Amino acid sequence: MPAKVKIAAAQIEPLFTETDRNLDKIIRFSKQAAGNNVNLIVFPECCLTGYIFNSRAEAEPLAETIPGPSTEILAQLCQKLGTHIILGMLEKEGGGLFNSAVFIGPQGIIGKYHKKHLPFLGIDRFVDCCPQPFQVFESQTGIVGMHICYDLVFP
Repeated sequence: MPAKVKIAAAQIEPLFTETDRNLDKIIRFSKQAAGNNVNLIVFPECCLTGYIFNSRAEAEPLAETIPGPSTEILAQLCQKLGTHIILGMLEKEGGGLFNSAVFIGPQGIIGKYHKKHLPFLGIDRFVDCCPQPFQVFESQTGIVGMHICYDLVFP
């Protein structure tokens, strides 16, 4: 673990349902941050797809598995840049649909988290709740825990 960790918060505006364009933006911002010696780049909730969906059926085609196409591309990017990324995405797993955050580093996927507290808003009206306990993940950057938005309100 480094003595100091430099973290960048990339407050990008995702383009609704434009996964490829959003992934390109994530890659571009990641390269810029890595050029400034950032160890960990954190992207917003649902930054691959956008957040305001009107139905589960509208969101499901945009959900990916973890690992999956986007996380594999980002794992290769992290390896090339020597950095870590956390990003929000819609995840399909075992028939479920989750508002997830994934933690990726130079060695690949380190961990993932499913949002637990789901307000009646945007995609959270249609995703599944995951009863798994909160976790922390060890990485070269340090020990990292993840929450998504509204989860922050609950102890």
